[in-house]
Amino acid sequence: MIIKRKSTFMVGIILFIAALIITSASSILYSSDESIENRSLAAMPDLPSDITSLRAFPLLFESYFRDHIVLRAELIKLYANFLFFIGVSPVEKVILGKDDWLFYNGGRVVQDYQNTELFSESELKIWAESLQIRQDLLKAKGIGYLFIIAPNKHTIYSEYLPEYLGKRGDKSRLDQLFSYLHEHTKVNFLDLRPILLANKSAENILYWSQDSHWNRTGAYFGQLAIQHKLKEMGYDIPNSIAEPGRWQGEYLRSLDLANMLGVNESSETKHKSYQKNLLPCLDSISISEAWKSDRLAGITNVIKTKCPSRQVNALVFRDSYSTELVPFFSDYFKEATYVWTLPSEDVFKYFIEPNVDIVIEERVERSLRLLPQPAAWTMATEQFDNKKLALDSNFDQDGILIFNLDADIAKQAKIYNASAIDYAPFTLSSLQWNSQVFFPKISFKTNKEYLVKLELSATDKGTTELFFQTAEIPKFHAVQKIIRKTVAGRNTLYFKLLNIKENSPLRIDPKSKHGQYIVHSLQVKEI
Repeated sequence: MIIKRKSTFMVGIILFIAALIITSASSILYSSDESIENRSLAAMPDLPSDITSLRAFPLLFESYFRDHIVLRAELIKLYANFLFFIGVSPVEKVILGKDDWLFYNGGRVVQDYQNTELFSESELKIWAESLQIRQDLLKAKGIGYLFIIAPNKHTIYSEYLPEYLGKRGDKSRLDQLFSYLHEHTKVNFLDLRPILLANKSAENILYWSQDSHWNRTGAYFGQLAIQHKLKEMGYDIPNSIAEPGRWQGEYLRSLDLANMLGVNESSETKHKSYQKNLLPCLDSISISEAWKSDRLAGITNVIKTKCPSRQVNALVFRDSYSTELVPFFSDYFKEATYVWTLPSEDVFKYFIEPNVDIVIEERVERSLRLLPQPAAWTMATEQFDNKKLALDSNFDQDGILIFNLDADIAKQAKIYNASAIDYAPFTLSSLQWNSQVFFPKISFKTNKEYLVKLELSATDKGTTELFFQTAEIPKFHAVQKIIRKTVAGRNTLYFKLLNIKENSPLRIDPKSKHGQYIVHSLQVKEI
C-alpha cells in the first residue's frame, strides 16, 4: 500500500515537472503573440553584455515569459468569461452595470460622477485664466474660440449604473467649471448635457452600452448644439443633416469596454448610422503629415477635411469623442485641421495659421482633471527652454545645492512599475511604460526658483517627465510636469521650477519604453 502511494506520488511529480517543461519550452519556441489587452506585450530582452544588463535580464525575461506563455490569451478569455458569468468584472477598470451596460472605471471617473472630488478655487482659477488667455490671443488675430465638454457616459446614462454607485454631492466638477467661467470670464463655452439628456430615449440611444463613447446618434445631437452655438457666434454654418429617425444605415464599432473584459461575445447590437451621401465631403478626410515637428513628438494623430463650397476654416483640438463629430464637421468647414491632443499653450500657438476662422477645443468630461498649464509657468518654461543659459557652467558655478542623490537616498525612493537592481549608480529595470520614482521631501522654500539637473542613461529614445508640487496645487498633477526628450545612451536634462510647495517631493517618470534606466546623478540648486 505504501509502495503504491509512493508510486502515485512520484507519477504526480513527474507529470507536474513534465507539464512545466512542456509549457516553458512551448512558450519559448511557439510563443503566443496574441494580446486581448490594451497594451503592448513585453519584448524578448537582448542577451546580457555586461554586469548591469546581467542583473536586469531575469526581470526582463520574466516579463517577456509571462506575456508570451502558450495559450495565454485563451486562458485569460476563459477566466474572464467565468467571472463575467457569475457577475464579477474581470477587469478593475470596467464596471458591470444594469441590463448588460458597462462603464469605464479609470481616471477616477466614478469620483467625478459621485461628486466627491471637486475643483479647488486655485484649480478653477487656472482653468479660467488659461481659457481666457487662449480666447484673447485668438481674438487679437481675428479668430474665434469655442470650448466644448462631451459628457461622460455615467452622466447621461446614470440609471444603468449599479445601485451602490449613488451620487454623494449635488454639484459636479462640470457644474463648478461652467459656473466659474460664466461668472469670471467671457470665454465661449458649450455644455452638451442639456441637449443629450433632452433627446435620449428608447428610439435614440446616444452611447454604446458596452463602450465608453457616444455613438453617431449621440454625436448628431452634440454637433447640433455646436452648430447652433457657432451660428450664434456669427459663423456661416450649413444646417444639419436629417435627424437620426430618418437614417437608414446601421453600424457596429469595436467596443473598448467589452474588449477590456476579454469575454467571448458582446450583447451589443448595431446602432443607427447616416447614409454617406448625406455628408458629401465625408470622403475628404485625410491624414496630415506636414505638421510633424521635434517640438511636438507626443502628437501622433492629425487629420484634415476639405469642403470647397463652405465658408469657414477651423482648427479643432480633439480627443476620441470627436471621432464621431469629424464626419459632421467635414460638412461644416471649407478646410479643417483636427489635432488629437490636450493642447499646451505651446502646441496651441503652433497650429494657429492665418487662414483659421475658428478654434474649437473639445474634451471629454473625465479629462477635466488634466488642467491646462498656468500661464506664468508656461512663459517661464518657454523662456528657459529658449535661452538654455550655458547650463552646465551655470549649474556648476551658481546657486545653493539643496539635494544631491546618493545611494542612501535612492534606497528611500518609492518605485512603481519598475525594480531597482542597483543603487550606486541608481539603476532601474522598467517592466511597463509608466514607471515612476518618488524622491523624499526636498528642502524647497516658497517664492524661490530652482534648477534641477538629471543625468540619465536610457536603453532607447523616448521622453522623461519631472512632476512637482506647487503652492496652488499641492499634489502631483498632470498640469505640473515638464517633459524632456531622451536619446538612447546618456542624457543631461535640466528643469526649472517656480513657486514650488515648501518641503515637497519630486517624481520622475523615465517612461515611454520598457527597459533599463540609470540615474547617474540628480541635483537640485536654488538659483
